[in-house]
Parts: sequence; C-alpha cells; structure tokens
Amino acid sequence: MVVPWIVTYPIVRPKGAQPTGDRLYESLSQFLRAFSAGYPLPWALLVMGVVACSSLALYLFWEVVLRLLASAFTSGKTDPGLDRGNGRRD
Repeated sequence: MVVPWIVTYPIVRPKGAQPTGDRLYESLSQFLRAFSAGYPLPWALLVMGVVACSSLALYLFWEVVLRLLASAFTSGKTDPGLDRGNGRRD
C-alpha cells in the first residue's frame, strides 16, 4: 500500500552501518533486558524510583500551572472591611 502524502527519501549510509538512534535503542534495550533478568530487586527499585520521580515532576508541574492560572484570573484584591477571623464586616 502506497501512501501518497508520505515521501520517503533514501538514506545513504556505509554498508552494514545502523543509524545512531537504532544503535542507541538496541543498546538500551539489551541493557534493560539483562538488568531486569539478572537483578530483580534493583530492577524493581529502579522502576519504583522512575515512577516516583515522574509523579513528583508531574505534581510540581501542575502545581505551578494551576497556581499561575489561578493568579491570572483573580485580581488579588480583598475587601478591607472583612474581618479575617470570621468573615463578617467590622
């Protein structure tokens, strides 16, 4: 099946050479397979660490974004006549 809107260009490489991205992907895949098979406890700790770091990064990101949005839509002015303790006027 030929897709007319995708144009493919020939990539000129030395014979037998792989692109850098493919070599990097292969090396990382081999390392992860060997590490997960040979060291189950450090692998589990690594996975838990990655999940914890990504959740912390997402939390901080959304905390900043939502605070910026909230500050953009509020004027920041309060009514000076309100008593801060109970919300009633003086």
